[in-house]
Amino acid sequence: METFSEALEWSARAKFSREEDVQRWVAYWGQTTRRNEELLAAFQRRAKLDFSGRTVLDVGCGTGGLAKAICEAGGRYIGLDFHDILAFARLLIAEMRLNDADIVRASATHLPLRDGFADYIIAFDIVEHLVGGYRWQLQFMREMGRALRPQGLILLITPNKLYPVEGHTFLPVPHYLPARLADLYIRWRNPGFFSEYKSFREIQLLWPWTLKRLLKEADLALLHDFPWCMDREDYPPRRRYLLRLLGLLGLEWARTKGFWLIACRQESLGRLRTLKRKEWLRA
Repeated sequence: METFSEALEWSARAKFSREEDVQRWVAYWGQTTRRNEELLAAFQRRAKLDFSGRTVLDVGCGTGGLAKAICEAGGRYIGLDFHDILAFARLLIAEMRLNDADIVRASATHLPLRDGFADYIIAFDIVEHLVGGYRWQLQFMREMGRALRPQGLILLITPNKLYPVEGHTFLPVPHYLPARLADLYIRWRNPGFFSEYKSFREIQLLWPWTLKRLLKEADLALLHDFPWCMDREDYPPRRRYLLRLLGLLGLEWARTKGFWLIACRQESLGRLRTLKRKEWLRA
């Protein structure tokens, strides 16, 4: 039977013509478990997250890199994706012999789950891949709110469009160009991008103010003041003043390379604030 590593290698060589693209792709997906565990650990330093006996939905799960951490913590893991990458997730879960992990093929905009199904919903680097843009992104946010238990939490990561270097092309400023020019620029500097995407139009990055609007329209709220798991009180007085000034200009959420946030249903925010951790600030 083909192993996870062997399948990655074979797929990469079928997909890419340049050896550097093959090695980059294999390295990225081959490290998926370690990378996702590091991200999860960062969230756990900012909030009290208890996965034991809980149902965890991983939307855009890719190769299922979170399955091991969730199952070892006593949770039930459900990985959901729309693309053929799910074949690798099934291989990885089988190799690790994770009995409490399942894989489902479905669209993020129409989650095949009953209301209030999940205790946690994880969405690492998925929002920007919803090619329908704002309409699809809003539908996804609303679907997460619907499928989330009243006391549940959403862990979400997505790039900040204001940051000048774009993380899918590894190039500066293609996201500031019209799509046709962006495609020409990317084909010149990083043609391997088109082995995975037809056009840069498929990357739908969020401005800070767009993210804020999406959360509001989906009746979701941040556990912290800022979408990098920090509050105003975590900063010294002078920085707080600067952040308030930026807020008046609509740029309060602008100062980050990427958004990584913990969210919940708007009506549950008051009861869930006690889950925030502050110890890491004093470390």
